[in-house]
Amino acid sequence: MADANTASKDNGSTTIKPIIQELVRTQFCFPNIVLLVDKIIIARISSANDSENVEAYRLYLTDREKGIQGSQPR
Repeated sequence: MADANTASKDNGSTTIKPIIQELVRTQFCFPNIVLLVDKIIIARISSANDSENVEAYRLYLTDREKGIQGSQPR
């Protein structure tokens, strides 16, 4: 199942295949997934105790059909 949904390399080029919908449905991260970075921004995110804001990188990723986003502390 993972081979059908991951990127394949043919003659040195990478082919992006739709995988985000399958990731959400199965909640399983397949190995060797290739996603496109749509954009990266620096965002201020409230911390758990709300006493200070933390800067984080917000990543917007796509498989050309669906998109996801996530944050990583800076």
